[in-house]
Amino acid sequence: MIRTVIFALITLMIVGCSTFQAQPDRVGYYRLEARLLTPGVTLFPESIVAVTVPDTVDHKKLALPEGPTVVISDFDRWVEPFGKGVERVLDLNVRALLGSNAEESVACSVNILEARLENGALEVWLDYHWIEETGVVKGAFSSTTFVSDTGPVATAEAWSKVLELVAQELVNARR
Repeated sequence: MIRTVIFALITLMIVGCSTFQAQPDRVGYYRLEARLLTPGVTLFPESIVAVTVPDTVDHKKLALPEGPTVVISDFDRWVEPFGKGVERVLDLNVRALLGSNAEESVACSVNILEARLENGALEVWLDYHWIEETGVVKGAFSSTTFVSDTGPVATAEAWSKVLELVAQELVNARR
């Protein structure tokens, strides 16, 4: 009798374990891209010093548009902390726009005040301070780009595009 019970339990365990298969990792990882870089071009040595982003978007999970609201995805994440990614991309974009011929040292501090992702558009409001040998240039502006889809790929692309527009505004404000 005990042998029969043990045999039945072992059989159930084997059958049960064989029906459970490992599920593939459903988490997608996305990276902000510096869209203004040209491979092989020497970049100006320094530009963006610090970037701050609001807590509402500064996390590892992507905020995705869903109709008039935004949801935080459990399955879509940035490959790096979002604030660090924004800082990296803005730095590379600004350096690409400045080129390698600039002679003076420049630095810029960017404070992203608010970011809204709604109704098919990503809008970012920010202020900035250019710190140069000749003084400080301050300003504020907003930049908007449209999101072609509600998915994570389109959202990551929209952030990369808006950071390209922000870099262009920053460099234009300096001139």
